[in-house]
Amino acid sequence: MSSKRPPAPVSTVSELPFAQIIENLGEGIIFCDRDDRVALTNRRMSEMSGYSADEMLGNLVYELLLPEPEYDLIRNRTKRRLAGLSDQYEILLQRRGGARFWALITATPFFGSDGSIIGSLGAITDITERKQAEGALRKSEERLRHIFEMPLVGIAITSPAKQWIDFNDKLCQLLGYEREELIDIPWTAITHEEDLNKDLVLYNETIAGQRDGYSLDKRFRRKNGTIMHSSMSVGAVRKADRSVDYLIAVIQDVSDWNKVQLELARQKDFLRLVIDSNPNLIFVKDRDFRFSLVNKAVADLYGTSASQLIGRADREFNPNAKEVDSFNSDDRRVIETGTPIFVPEEIVTDQRSGEQRWLQTIKKPLRGEDGAVTHLLGVATDITDRKKAEQEAIRLQRQLLQAQKMEAIGQLAAGIAHDLNNALAAVVGHLQLLKLRGRRDTPETLSVETALKGCERASSLVEQLLGFARQGKYHPQLTTLQQLVSDTLSFLGRIIGTDHTITVRPFSQDLQVDIDVAQLQQALTNLIINAKQAMPNGGAITFDFAVREVLSPRNMNPKAVPGKYAVLSVIDTGCGISTEHMDKIFEPFFTTKPVGQGTGLGLSTVYGILQNHCGWVEVQSEVGIGSMFSLVLPLASVSTPISDNKYKKATTASVGQGRIMVVDDEESISELMRQYLAHFGYQVHAFCDPQVALDWFRTHFSEIDLLILDMKMPLITGEAFFKEARAIDPNVAAVLMSGYSQDEAAQRLLASGALNYFSKPTKLDDLVSWINSFMGKRRKLNGE
Repeated sequence: MSSKRPPAPVSTVSELPFAQIIENLGEGIIFCDRDDRVALTNRRMSEMSGYSADEMLGNLVYELLLPEPEYDLIRNRTKRRLAGLSDQYEILLQRRGGARFWALITATPFFGSDGSIIGSLGAITDITERKQAEGALRKSEERLRHIFEMPLVGIAITSPAKQWIDFNDKLCQLLGYEREELIDIPWTAITHEEDLNKDLVLYNETIAGQRDGYSLDKRFRRKNGTIMHSSMSVGAVRKADRSVDYLIAVIQDVSDWNKVQLELARQKDFLRLVIDSNPNLIFVKDRDFRFSLVNKAVADLYGTSASQLIGRADREFNPNAKEVDSFNSDDRRVIETGTPIFVPEEIVTDQRSGEQRWLQTIKKPLRGEDGAVTHLLGVATDITDRKKAEQEAIRLQRQLLQAQKMEAIGQLAAGIAHDLNNALAAVVGHLQLLKLRGRRDTPETLSVETALKGCERASSLVEQLLGFARQGKYHPQLTTLQQLVSDTLSFLGRIIGTDHTITVRPFSQDLQVDIDVAQLQQALTNLIINAKQAMPNGGAITFDFAVREVLSPRNMNPKAVPGKYAVLSVIDTGCGISTEHMDKIFEPFFTTKPVGQGTGLGLSTVYGILQNHCGWVEVQSEVGIGSMFSLVLPLASVSTPISDNKYKKATTASVGQGRIMVVDDEESISELMRQYLAHFGYQVHAFCDPQVALDWFRTHFSEIDLLILDMKMPLITGEAFFKEARAIDPNVAAVLMSGYSQDEAAQRLLASGALNYFSKPTKLDDLVSWINSFMGKRRKLNGE
């Protein structure tokens, strides 16, 4: 410190006005001469500096209050005073001992009585606390500004009028605007139109004091038109009167998070779609057997929704306790043992339809982080269709075996019937010949009549056997099943009786079929009589009609083709048919009736007739409930009928004229035909060897007026013989005969020019009547 100078004269200082007032001021007062030496100070200045007034007087002020490097701060200020300039400034001063403090100095030049500047007067205020507070505030502001400008979230300050007050660079970056652009755009203009209303409602409630702030997910439109998804929180800063001074909004871009969430939601929806689209039943259960997850197939089975099943158990939706106990038993095994199980077959009731469904199920344990079983996963495949297919395959296999058995029996029956017919033809023919030659009312003639009646009964039995063997007479014509039922019931009314009710259910269309009406009436009659006998104490017989599309009918009938079929069902409420008898009911001569009360050919005849019409018969029966026999026939198609033409019976007065050739491999029949026709005056050439007959015909065809031809012969069939004969004589007149009708061959020959067809055993007087008529027409055409 420089040497101390004496202070200014007291008289000079005492000239200062208000000296006592200055001494007691709350601010430090210091007067320095033109050389910056202290001439006057007050008590407050001593308190601030730590120097007493005596220590300060006469010393250079800057040496007292500043470290040496800062002396010029005061010196330069003194120069301004001496130049007549006042000044106010803040400066960091030094107390005695070196501690520093902030001071606010208000300095002014001090004039003497002569008007010259004699020094500087300064008022000094300790502003250390203020400066510290300002420093703290500045640091706080710096921290807030740093936070405000950190590129973490967008921050905006807005006015109650929705104008920007300030925002950070991050918000500009998020929205794609320059600061100068964004400041002129109200935030309402960049808010997505679908989110604006809900934002404004919350904003206005905040302004009105109904809330202090709000948060919402909100979309902004960026400058380039893209959408930014944000999570925004808004808080209000209020004035003392609780009005809003400004609002602060913190805006976080959650577009990527939204994308993640959307992707997770999409994957969740996709997984839900996958398991719901899976036809298998997929479910997860907890240790209490409650559903934690199910797919649509499970919910549909229980007739509810997936959400309704979650947290609930099977027993709440499936009233079948036996099924539920079985499920839970398997579930318990999986959970307690931690071992997967495979259930090859189990039954569950479909709660929508009440039908039972077959399932094949795999159940596996699901473990938590500690390895303990927490849930079980089940995947069940509905194998109902497979089970039905297996059962259907078994049924079809049985049907096939039954059809093959019936086919074999039919072939045997056909052969037997053919031989019986040939034998009967010889017997009946010769009996007719004896009757023709004998006298009336003699014992011999009566015996012949008795024998003929016995042959007729035998012929009827053979006819039924042929019906079963599908070789019976075939006279198709177009009719409806409704008409068939009506006509049959009209002549069976008395047989059925009043203790049985008859119901014919109406059907929306006429079911036209191409059938041999007589044979179908026979089949229907057999079924009606069987139904009546199954209800000895009365009951109900119902006739029902339907149309069915059949794609694979060959298991039922090898001749059947896919297409639409008419179905006539005869339903009774009788005693039913036992399972042990079901496979035998269509076999010929099988009967459960007492001896003498049935031939066992009723149902076998029905079977054969339907097979002969390219259809089949189906049966359903339950003991004590009743039976339903369904006749299945192809819907009508065009056909050419084959029929026996009836003529007036021949008499002994009828005398024939013409030459006839008979070809039959049975010598007894060919000889019978020769004798019988010769009796009526015809010239007859009879052959039992078709090859010999054919050779003879080549030479003598011009001598023959009519060819009578057996259809079934060895080596050369009737069809082959006819073709050979037509090749020799295109105009040959031919009549067909057979012990059984080969339908297609007979149809072809009649379509090719054969004149007629007669079944064996033939009533020879019918044959002679037809020949007489034919020969008479022929002579008339020839002008004889």
